[in-house]
Amino acid sequence: MSSNQEEPTYSIQPVPANPPQAGEGLQNDGAFAPFKATGPLIPQQETLEKLGEPLSREELHKRSAELNKES
Repeated sequence: MSSNQEEPTYSIQPVPANPPQAGEGLQNDGAFAPFKATGPLIPQQETLEKLGEPLSREELHKRSAELNKES
């Protein structure tokens, strides 16, 4: 029983011919997107001009009450 022919031999087999899928895995999950951000978005001046003036605190409270009113 001490001969090498009776001992099993094992070898590593290649993976089936499926290429790795790009975009798979934990790092490409949507939950990790904030950690890959390049920085804050600074809008262009043209976009800022289209927004107009911000509402006052009183106007915001009035609008909030209007939206929260039960009908």
